[in-house]
Amino acid sequence: MTINDFLGTCYNIAMVYALALLLFSSLTCVGLLAIWAATSPHHWFWRTMLFLGVMSLVLLIPAYEPFVAFVLQGMVVATAVQLARWWEIRKHKVERTGARFGIRTNLLAMVPVAVLSAVAVRLPALNFPAWQSVLLIGVCAGVATLTGLWIARGKSVRWWLRLPIGVFIVGVLSLVLMAGDWSIAATHSLWGWPPPVDDGSGYSIGYDDYHQEPAWIAIISLLIGIVALVQSLLIVYFSLINEGQGQTAVVKRGLIVATLLILGSVLLAPPAGTYYELMNPLPIPEADLPNPNGYDDFLAAVNLLPGNMIVNGGNFDTDTATLSQLRAAESEMRPAIERMCKGLSKSILGQVDYTSDDLWLESIQQFRSIARGMSASSKLAGKERDYTEAAAISLDLIQFGIGIGRGRLMIDTLVGNACTGIGCHDLYHTRDKTPVEQCLDIASGLARIENDIEPLEDVVYRDRIWTQHTQGWHAHLMQFLEAVSEESFWSSYAYYNSDRRNRAVLRLLQLEFALRAWKAEHHEWPESLAELVPAIIPAVPIDPFSPDGKPLQYVRIDDGFVLYSVGQNEIDEGGTIPDDDGSGYRDPATGDLRLDIHYAPDPPVNAGSIGDKESVTEEETTPSGE
Repeated sequence: MTINDFLGTCYNIAMVYALALLLFSSLTCVGLLAIWAATSPHHWFWRTMLFLGVMSLVLLIPAYEPFVAFVLQGMVVATAVQLARWWEIRKHKVERTGARFGIRTNLLAMVPVAVLSAVAVRLPALNFPAWQSVLLIGVCAGVATLTGLWIARGKSVRWWLRLPIGVFIVGVLSLVLMAGDWSIAATHSLWGWPPPVDDGSGYSIGYDDYHQEPAWIAIISLLIGIVALVQSLLIVYFSLINEGQGQTAVVKRGLIVATLLILGSVLLAPPAGTYYELMNPLPIPEADLPNPNGYDDFLAAVNLLPGNMIVNGGNFDTDTATLSQLRAAESEMRPAIERMCKGLSKSILGQVDYTSDDLWLESIQQFRSIARGMSASSKLAGKERDYTEAAAISLDLIQFGIGIGRGRLMIDTLVGNACTGIGCHDLYHTRDKTPVEQCLDIASGLARIENDIEPLEDVVYRDRIWTQHTQGWHAHLMQFLEAVSEESFWSSYAYYNSDRRNRAVLRLLQLEFALRAWKAEHHEWPESLAELVPAIIPAVPIDPFSPDGKPLQYVRIDDGFVLYSVGQNEIDEGGTIPDDDGSGYRDPATGDLRLDIHYAPDPPVNAGSIGDKESVTEEETTPSGE
């Protein structure tokens, strides 16, 4: 099992139990309130309005789907109780006197109808699977509540028969939920809410895509049953208190109050805590943008891009493009690149409005186009043997990639990392051709550029705020469940690895040029990175992937050296090459991170740890120092 699989399993299990606890406590509380509203001797109007008033609290979030499910649960209970009373009246042939529906009753009934109508016109436009899930949860929860009430108070069947019959009923309800519900599984999936369906483009999510976690079979099967059983036990308990012989009214009230306090701390705590969290999203921070702002030049550069750019052509590859193709691409991209480079000399900070408009997908794609154009310019300079210019353009591209994500969202930072990776790729392949007198400047420049990368926590926190304010109650609920299950890192795990890989590549690249500056002076490679300190670099860079904060690893071999990071699996395997699936793709969760492999056009096969003389040979891999 890879580390991704392990973390995914931990995430799913934690989310399963956190959500199961929330569903159990919420449905139980709503069910108990529905039973009281349906069976209390108080006037029906006040009972109904109290129930609707409590359920309407979720509308302040606003969360319309839970409101509909809870109200439907109450309606199922109220309808069944009224039918049972009607049956008893008919069974005993009791004649009712007076008008059944007077003017006063009709006028009072208009109030809850008006409330429900006002909510109905504001319901979100969800697709069929979403509303199917909401209705199923409401109906199944209502039937489970009735099952608990019947187990506790049924008279026509003995209790020792009511219990297995009730278990059978809730078992059927569980099967119904498992077959038709999408919302529960959507809470721990990457697809979110509402579930995507076929929109005419052929893209849709099937049942198996949602119901993959085996734990859900047990959770859903037990959930409805536990709700029914707990409610029936509570009903029996309160009945015993009220019917207790030899107990004073004070004693009975004391027992009821004590029970309610316990219930409040056990049952109400999860939904109350969740409600408080959803009602109080993180505040939007005030933006303190620099003036002038280099990010404005980035956006202005986008407007200077031509249509049908050569660099975006499906057959254009900067590594294989001819000299004429590179010149054509550089020529058409020059105005945009020049405007972008003006921004690199300024403070750079993007702005987030915390609305859906922040997903400037078109601008993000155009940033990638600028990065390709700069790569073409760097390759052109290299073909013209101007390696100083090629290295300078690559450094600008790396700085541009880092600037794309500053002050912005996680998606912008991921695109920025991709652009930085293009620049690092180009710079790495010029390392042996760059004049040695410039290697030290490039190494210090890379260290300086890395300092401009925003801390991981800042980007994740800003993205968290944006999600809470733009993606609705369901996305906020997922964040909360992740936090209480101590798996809050999982939603940003891809970004977490991208950030570490980006930093690791920059630091490895810094050492590549620092090592060449050392060799130019000493005419051989050092035995260890410690020899570079402090004459070449102030300190050996720390490996971002190292769980113990160890530095990047360096191994001196006969014809050069092997420089590496322990990689995503955080295990030092002595420079082992990541696994190849046969298509050239190497699993980043295996082996160690080496630039000679990371940027190799055709990764070598069957290579293992450099500590194993039989696993790495001269024919299998080219050491970084060759």
